[in-house]
Amino acid sequence: LSPAGFVSPDSTLLEPVPAAERATREELIATTGRYFEAFAQSKSSVAPFADSCSRRENGIVATNNSDGPVVDPAQPAFRVFSGSCAQEIDRGFFSALTKVGDRRPLVVDVEQGLVLDLAFLNNEGNVKSVSVPGVGDVKIPAEFLRPITFVDPQLFKIEAGKIRQIEGLSWPMPYGMRSGWDK
Repeated sequence: LSPAGFVSPDSTLLEPVPAAERATREELIATTGRYFEAFAQSKSSVAPFADSCSRRENGIVATNNSDGPVVDPAQPAFRVFSGSCAQEIDRGFFSALTKVGDRRPLVVDVEQGLVLDLAFLNNEGNVKSVSVPGVGDVKIPAEFLRPITFVDPQLFKIEAGKIRQIEGLSWPMPYGMRSGWDK
């Protein structure tokens, strides 16, 4: 968690989307749904990422961050947040650990191209390493070797049908935590 990352929002989030590039409410919701499908499949081609897509998680720059954390000392060249939005999906590191549970859009702003989505990501705690393309096996940090559910609100900025910015929070809850939305 980086408190400094919460001082001011990324300016991209504050810019209205030009009328010609706006999507409908339904299209915005569908785009965020494709992000979670891409995450689940470890296949970035499922989601429409802008070339300039960036992501922050818990106030930390979580894409194109060459100073991101090293999770496995035996693989010091693999930095978790060093790839683009698409590259991080294709690596499959996070989707190997967590599975998307309940999720839903909470707020949609068509003029700003924003969708606030809430997802529950379940980590069974039984994955000890992940085979990352171009890197090899990366050992999972000890804090992920236990069953846990992460509550993940994420704010998506979508322009011209493409995901431009993702601002997320993630905090651990007891494993199997559910949203209460379904019966």
